[in-house]
Amino acid sequence: MDDNTSIQFRLRLAQINGININEEQLSETNHQSIDESLDHITQALNRGNVAVRRNAVAHRLATPEHITQGLNDKESYVRAAAINHHSATPEHITQALKDKEPAVRLLAIKHPKATPEHITQALKDKDVDVRQTALKHHNVTSEHITQALKDTNPDVRYDAITHHKATTAHLEQGMRDSDESVKRAASIIHKRDHNPITD
Repeated sequence: MDDNTSIQFRLRLAQINGININEEQLSETNHQSIDESLDHITQALNRGNVAVRRNAVAHRLATPEHITQGLNDKESYVRAAAINHHSATPEHITQALKDKEPAVRLLAIKHPKATPEHITQALKDKDVDVRQTALKHHNVTSEHITQALKDTNPDVRYDAITHHKATTAHLEQGMRDSDESVKRAASIIHKRDHNPITD
């Protein structure tokens, strides 16, 4: 990393730590202190102990590079801690959604930085919990509701039809669903929205 990037990175790390300083105040001592913290995380990620690696990747100063290393760890506990980090990027989420462990994929789709594309991917997941969790993300679109209404699991279809972004077309589709609970929910919501009670 060049000098300017290095300075900006250290300022950001200081801010994360609650240290309010500007570029002029970023002394050589600050640089050294932050660098030592980063070195400790790197060293801990290369240790044999799973708990140490998990704690290292969960550290507030863990960098995107540390998170990448954590996502490649052989232990799912470490990978889960990595994708749960606030500094995880959309690229990390893409990687974690391909993890063999459902718990890691679940945390990936819960991440606030998950994009509509990630939700589309998660709605195809073989684990029903991952698919249901995808529908709870703030980036869900009307297209996701359409996708979820074709799910083989009635619980996923129920979550889709009761979603606040379900449209009239979705409700009409839900009223033709093979599952009674989906059909009933769609009918109730449709009546409520089209025949509101007036005083």
